[in-house]
Amino acid sequence: LQLTLEAVLPPGQLRGSIRSFRGKALKAELTIMPVNSTLETGADGTFELDLPPGDYDVTVTVKGFKEQTRQIHIDDGGVTIMNVELRK
Repeated sequence: LQLTLEAVLPPGQLRGSIRSFRGKALKAELTIMPVNSTLETGADGTFELDLPPGDYDVTVTVKGFKEQTRQIHIDDGGVTIMNVELRK
């Protein structure tokens, strides 16, 4: 019996919250590229997502507010915090 093991990097995590510029929590849609994944925040505007280590573009969309795109980096086993304030 021969086994071949392949190293897999532990996932990192992206956490944060989406708010209006005046501080009100917003339910938002986040699009994460290049993995082309979409996620909705909770009603309190918070989110959390496990991602493989690497660089990502995260676009935040809320109806009635200006869209924002952030560039983030996820470290293996680390947590990246992304808090966003949107303007109308």
